[in-house]
Order: sequence, then structure tokens, then C-alpha cells
Amino acid sequence: MCFPGAVLRGIGRWNWDGDEILHRPIVSSSRTVLGQPKSKYYDTDPRGFLSAQGNAVMAKAMNESVKEFMTSCRRSHFSGGDWEYFRARSEGSFDFKAEVLTAFVGETIKYKSRSGKRDPWLLPEETLHLGWGDCEDRALLLASLLSASGISEYNLRVALGRVESTPRKGRTRFDDHVWVMYKTEAGKWVLLEPAAHNPKKAGRPLKRKLRADDIRSAEYVPYFLFNSDHLWCVNNNQFRHDESLLSTRKRWADLNPKFIGALHQTILNDALNHLVGEERRVLDALNRSFSRAFFFGPIVDAADTASYDPIDHFDNGYVTEGWSRIESRLNAFRSDNRNIGSFGRAAHAIADFYAHSTWPHFARIDRQGAFAPRAAIYDPLFTWAGQQYEADYSEGTDFDLFGSTFSVNPTHFKGSPSDRVALCQGKIISGRYAQRRDSHGFTESFIYIPNALERAPGFDDRGAYPHHEEIAVDSSDREAGHVLYSDHSDGPHDRMSYANQLLWRTNSAKAHIRQAFDFCWDYRR
Repeated sequence: MCFPGAVLRGIGRWNWDGDEILHRPIVSSSRTVLGQPKSKYYDTDPRGFLSAQGNAVMAKAMNESVKEFMTSCRRSHFSGGDWEYFRARSEGSFDFKAEVLTAFVGETIKYKSRSGKRDPWLLPEETLHLGWGDCEDRALLLASLLSASGISEYNLRVALGRVESTPRKGRTRFDDHVWVMYKTEAGKWVLLEPAAHNPKKAGRPLKRKLRADDIRSAEYVPYFLFNSDHLWCVNNNQFRHDESLLSTRKRWADLNPKFIGALHQTILNDALNHLVGEERRVLDALNRSFSRAFFFGPIVDAADTASYDPIDHFDNGYVTEGWSRIESRLNAFRSDNRNIGSFGRAAHAIADFYAHSTWPHFARIDRQGAFAPRAAIYDPLFTWAGQQYEADYSEGTDFDLFGSTFSVNPTHFKGSPSDRVALCQGKIISGRYAQRRDSHGFTESFIYIPNALERAPGFDDRGAYPHHEEIAVDSSDREAGHVLYSDHSDGPHDRMSYANQLLWRTNSAKAHIRQAFDFCWDYRR
């Protein structure tokens, strides 16, 4: 059912049931409303591209086209005499349905790639009518036919991810792809690939027309799975931020903010590595809050699996509010040192402040003492202390909000470039994130800001801030969407170097977390 002649690697590595349900599966349709060519792309639910059980068109295709295919097929085990077995609900018949329908789609629905900036998915009925489609169109049709044949949808998944294929000659290549997973009657997940059943164009759902018989080995790497009921994320430590996995051009692989997980854990351990004896239990407990879960990479902080609140992460310019919440949590830990969870969430937020805000851009860089070089420690009571430069976002500066370098969210902010600069001038700000109609990534489109914040007076002004992706330093590598700092460096004092900013910010977070812990620990004694 896969590429003929190729060794398929790694199927057993992934949880094909899905690791975590995403509860708000809304993406751009990449279509305009029918009859309204000037209308904007509308929101859609990807699960709606699968035909429901009982769909009359799928039933007609089964009774006519599939039956004809089986009758005319030269393979003896697809002969017309097996039609009753195909329609049966007996032992082995469900696996047989899966094999027949995979062959039917692969051999009767031609693979045809579609170019263009937008490539909307076809509905299964449309693919049947046209007789052709690209990889996602054929996968959606196959999954719909499997469901119509009587196979439970809980034994079906449409997978979105990539294929890592090693040719017999040349280098390994990576191709975005969509395919179907089926759980056999023996309870084993297997891959259904229509490409394997197209003898003339085997393997050509992959970009750049790599033929299946040229492949020595391949691995299918999932990022998201869905059926008509749910959409799941897959825990994948090979996740790449810069991959566009949906034909709608929504960025399914974009799972920011990312100054968390492994990096957060490193910051905490470095900040508190001086603890000994009874104090050490705090660090041990904090380490237990990190786990290998879905969503933000291989190691996840418990603070990031809770409901999203931009104040906890210093997003959307909630700088004053974020520090007020940190103070409240540190007070709880100071009052009772057994309240380790409060300190953990405060430490997480401190790290996010240095990663997400513009403070390190304007702060003095200290080069003496522990965790140096670092941006000066921020004092929320004396916000000017530690600054080397006034927060200046005016035209012609290296943080020019007047020009077009940094985006705005026009859904909320309607002002002019001058209004934007005036709104931010002199302030420490942070990037906007998860605002309505402003998604820079698939996962961001599933996150929503609490209603109390979104409806508060002045929220529309937060649409003037640059996007989180454009200014945050929350990953060891500069992401494709980041525009503030450069990979180029003119030395250890270059403020516009991404590598320098990452070093200064992580060192500041470590120093601040250690300072906060030492102040809070056993305060009553």
C-alpha cells in the first residue's frame, strides 16, 4: 500500500490515534464565496472536507464506479466475484475494502498538481467529478470512500505532514504531503497511499515529480491528523517552523510562542543550579512540570498546556499586567515556600518577558557578574532604570514602526503610521498574538484571547504592535518570520545580531529568576 520497492521507515514511531485534540479547528478556506470574486477568504473547518457516512454521492460511486473497477481489474483478487465480499461485514472484509478503495483512487483518479499562491482543497464530490486531484484531494476522497464503505471513522485518519525520501541517487528530500492512515482489523495502523497504485505515475503526489521507483527508503512524518469528528496534533520532535503543510497555505507547522519547553527548562536549571539541601526540592519539583507532550516541541512546560492568556506570556503589550501577575505569584511563593507551582509560573513569565518584549533592545548590556553578558534586569517599579536608550520607534530608527517593516492588524488598528508611533513611543511593548483575523500560523488560529481582555477599552490599539513572530527572540535559530534582528553579526556588541540578543535575553532571564528565588525563599525566617 506504499511506494513499491521502497523501505518504509518509522511507521511505528508515531501515535496515529493523535496525541492531543485541537478544539478550534478553523483555517482559511483559500476560496472566495461562490459568485463573489472580490470577497475575502472565509474561515472553514478542515473536517468538513470529509463526506459524512451516508453520503449519497459516495454510495453511488461505491455501487457503480468501484464495482465496475473491481470487475474490469486484471488482478484476480479484485475480480467481480468478490463484490459481495467487499459489501460484507465479515472477518477480513474491512481490510479488503481498504485495499480495493486505495487501488481504486490510485488508478482511476489521476494525480494532477495545481500551482498558484492559493490552492484550495477539493471536496470529495468535486474530485470524483473531475477525475483528478493532488495529494490532499485524493486523500480526502479515499477517506470519504472508506467511511462510506462501513469502516468506522475511529479507524481512519487523514494525516498532514511530510515525506522524507531517500533516492537511490542523490540527497534526502522533504515534501509536504497528505495521506490516509487505517487501523486494520488486527488493530495495527497502516498507511494507505494512492500513489502506490498508479503504475504510470507512481509516487507523483510528491512535489517535483519524484517517481516511487527511484526511492530507496521513505518515512512519513505526521504533524496533524483528523477525521470528521476531531483534529489532533502529533507530538513530533522533528517539527519545523518554516514548513507550510496545508494546501490552503496556512502554516500548520507554526507553533509559537516557543521560548518555552527545553529552553525554559535550561533557563530554570541554570538559574537555580546553586540550590542545595532542602532548597533543591524546588528545582526537582519544577523539573517535573516539564513533560514530553504535544504542541510546543519535545519538552513542554506545564504553563504552556493551560488555557492561553497573553498576560502570562507578555504578548499583546501586556507588560504592566504581566509584571503585576508575576508579583502576585511570587508573593504566594514567598508566603508559603511549598507553593512551588506559583514560583514556576512566575519564572516562566519572567523568561517570556525577556524573550517577547522590547526591553532588551533598549536596555543597558551588563558584562560583569554571573550570567553575563546580559540585558540589565528589569525593574517594574522604576521602568527607566537600566535603560541605555529611550524606547524610540520613530521613522529612521532601527526599530522603525512608521514604515512597512512591521505589520499591523487592520482588523483592530485603523490609525496612521504616525498614530502607531505615538501609541508606542517611549514604552516597552511586546508583539501581538492570537488576535482575530491576524493569524500568522495554524496553531495561532486555534488560540483565542479571553473575552474580558478582547472587549476591554483600548484593546484595538494593541493591533498596532508588531506581530510576535517579527520581534520575539524565543528560539535558538532565527525564524523565517522574524524581521527585527539579523543572522549577521558585527561582533559581541552588535545589538542587531539575533545571536547576541538570544544570549543576552536568556542570561537576563536566568539572573532575574535566581534573584526572585533568593528573595522569596524562606522569607518568614
